[in-house]
Amino acid sequence: PLAQPHPALLAYATRHRIAANDPPRSDGRLTVRVDGRWRVHLTGTVEGRTPSRIVLSARLLDLAGQLHQRSTDDLLVRLATLAAGRLKSDASGLSLDQKNQALLLMEAMPASSDLEALETGLADFVNTLAFWGHAIQAETQPSHGASLTGAPAAAPAFLSPFHPASGTHAFQTLQPPGSFAPPQVLFP
Repeated sequence: PLAQPHPALLAYATRHRIAANDPPRSDGRLTVRVDGRWRVHLTGTVEGRTPSRIVLSARLLDLAGQLHQRSTDDLLVRLATLAAGRLKSDASGLSLDQKNQALLLMEAMPASSDLEALETGLADFVNTLAFWGHAIQAETQPSHGASLTGAPAAAPAFLSPFHPASGTHAFQTLQPPGSFAPPQVLFP
């Protein structure tokens, strides 16, 4: 059976006046665009009458064709070391998606999350996402030896989070905690 969107995601769409003509995806996922750079996926479903967790995720780094290379392994070890030091302060963490060959930032929110908890969690996630964007950029700079792509002065291998033709609006700047302005929600 098709899953129903999580009640907090439906409340989010209602609060931010998401067009009624854009039904949510059958998997219950919403996607928001943040700062013109990131796509944050909010996934949560209700099966029967029991809501599942809401999972926030964003792709930090495209590793297509670069997994199991020494420079990539070295980068992932440095990032994992940094992530271990942030375990107490961050609700989210790094995850390696081997199937899609990408480094993700992920967070699981409780099934009982309501709209306010979702918005607070999303604000915190976006702030953590900004930290990881800067950390990855710093780690992929030439001063750390060969870059992720092996070229001495290559740009960081960040993914372009959206196609320009998507027509969505995005954050212009990240907001500090407590002053979160919601990003545009998409139903791709």
